[in-house]
Amino acid sequence: CISDTAFTVALNPEHESLVKAAEEATRVAIEMMRPGAKLNTIGALIEDTIKSAGFEPVKQLTGHQLEEWTLHGEKQVPCVSGKPEVKVEAGEVYAIETFASTGSGNVSDLPNPLIYQLLPIRVPVRFRGSKQFLSIARREYKEFPFAERWLAKKMKRAALKMAIRELRQNGALIAHHILAEEKGEFVSQREHTVIITEDGHEQTT
Repeated sequence: CISDTAFTVALNPEHESLVKAAEEATRVAIEMMRPGAKLNTIGALIEDTIKSAGFEPVKQLTGHQLEEWTLHGEKQVPCVSGKPEVKVEAGEVYAIETFASTGSGNVSDLPNPLIYQLLPIRVPVRFRGSKQFLSIARREYKEFPFAERWLAKKMKRAALKMAIRELRQNGALIAHHILAEEKGEFVSQREHTVIITEDGHEQTT
């Protein structure tokens, strides 16, 4: 299986409490991960933990199940309460991922994405650069997300931009936009991967 992990570094000491809020929310959520645990209950606990620290959980983002060759599986671990009841099962793998915000806890897409992901489909392409793009991306990244700058080291800029445009139009390439809070607000993130065992969990990151 694969693992997923992330953390935030506070460059300004004033934001240390924001970083710690996400760390604590992730910690308490991981403690709850065992067979039979309810993901909606864990989401409510994450929300309470972040709010008790004086911040807001990001509502649109979640932790997620990990599956073989699939970064975001079927089940989600919400960061807020009020979600449908879904139970954890032994043998599953999850990325427990929490976000704390100084703002309202609502994020939106920024223009000009920098992260992309190939879909498991075959489409006709006309541009030579698109064929080069597909060859590199399928060989090195398969169906996992990758940064545009990684291919910029292997392709000419103009060819790269044209390939991205054609493949997005053909539906073979999806974009992952940068998500932003309201202007002037800050967000922290903490993420660890856990494997659900028969009697609890094992943290792998």
